[in-house]
Amino acid sequence: MGAVFLSSKHAVKSVVKQLKPGYKYIVEYGAGNGNITREILKKIPASGRVVAIELNKPLFKKLSEIKDKRLLALNKDVIKV
Repeated sequence: MGAVFLSSKHAVKSVVKQLKPGYKYIVEYGAGNGNITREILKKIPASGRVVAIELNKPLFKKLSEIKDKRLLALNKDVIKV
C-alpha cells in the first residue's frame, strides 16, 4: 500500500502508542521520510533494532539521515526483501 501524504503527528502518535514495553525488534515497511521511525527509536530499548524499508529514493534519502546504530535503513522493494 502506498501513501500520498506523509504521516501526520496524530498518525505517528497513534502508531507508536501501539508499541508494547517489551518490543525490541521492529520492521517498518514503507518507512517514508522517517517520521514514525524516529519515534519508534525513542520507544525501543538500547538493545533494540529497527529495520526500515523504503523504495522511494527521495524519501529514503531523508530516512537515511537518521543517525542511530539501532537503525538499518534499506532502499529496496519490500517484496524482494
